[in-house]
Amino acid sequence: MISNKAKTILTQGGLIKYLSKQLGIPVELVIPQGYEELVEAIGKKEVDLAYFGGVTYVQAHEKYGVVPIAMRDIDKDFSTYFIARNDSIGNALKDFKNTRLSFGNRLSTSGHFMPLYFLKKQGIKPSQFFSEVQYSGSHDASIFNVRDHKADLAAVNSKVVESMIKDGRVSENEIRLIWETPTYADYVWASRDDLGDKMEKKLTHVFLSLSQFEAGHIKILKDQRAGGFLPVSNIDFIDLASAMSGEK
Repeated sequence: MISNKAKTILTQGGLIKYLSKQLGIPVELVIPQGYEELVEAIGKKEVDLAYFGGVTYVQAHEKYGVVPIAMRDIDKDFSTYFIARNDSIGNALKDFKNTRLSFGNRLSTSGHFMPLYFLKKQGIKPSQFFSEVQYSGSHDASIFNVRDHKADLAAVNSKVVESMIKDGRVSENEIRLIWETPTYADYVWASRDDLGDKMEKKLTHVFLSLSQFEAGHIKILKDQRAGGFLPVSNIDFIDLASAMSGEK
């Protein structure tokens, strides 16, 4: 049974209040210091429910058996852009042989593991194909590295690229799209494996019940940048698990 002091990794107060009301127990916000701490927190039973990135979910599932609960509609279809400067000569990935590639964080789903997976599916092994493989630490940094001639090609979350163009942090006159990967699942809500089937189903129902047609739910969904929540299973992360296995 979930404890009365359920410690849940959340990002918005509206969702915290909603979960507390629907579950009938207080829900407490816990903020981890990083990827590794989040995985270990659920392993130590310091949290009951967490919002994982794809990579941390796979790690937590393999290590502690966490159970997928639900995902935002926008998390079902993430993609990665491979971008270059506008003045670059290449028009396809194969044209960037012996150039500098920038990934983001080593534990990033969209900034490392999935673009690496799709490169390998095309027969491109980065360490052999590119003259240099960088890890910038973030999507923003990868984009700026390309813009500032510190890298020639970068693998970046497509939504981050579009957001940075929209808010003016980078211009369409500075970077351009070379290739977009197929879509894949990324972020997911997951619970500890010992909460019981009844609680897992209740958690899933609570998330899936959020609706754009309910006045009290509209702001919650807006805060989560979602139109709604969808069912999820381990099948959604097969490609990512394969990509991560290939890096071990």
